[in-house]
Amino acid sequence: MSAYSEKEVRDMFMKKIKSITDCWSRYEAKSNKERCEGVAFSILALIDGCSVDFPAINMLLAPHPDDKQCFIECGEDYFEEGMLINNCCLHDLFYKS
Repeated sequence: MSAYSEKEVRDMFMKKIKSITDCWSRYEAKSNKERCEGVAFSILALIDGCSVDFPAINMLLAPHPDDKQCFIECGEDYFEEGMLINNCCLHDLFYKS
């Protein structure tokens, strides 16, 4: 037994996303908005680790190295490198926003 490679995990992730879009595209009784929201909710649930065959995924910000100084010079707030933005259940927050 060995760990999956990055490529294997990426391929598995993309296959899950494709499966989600395929599934939601078949709900003809749902409106376009409901189907789009279903796709978004399902992807967030996947990221949150709600799939039985795929682990949770950490989402870390990775701004361009020059962004911080540029935002500061423009008098704007900036994004912090490495900030974890999903230390919560994103799919739970989706319909609350």
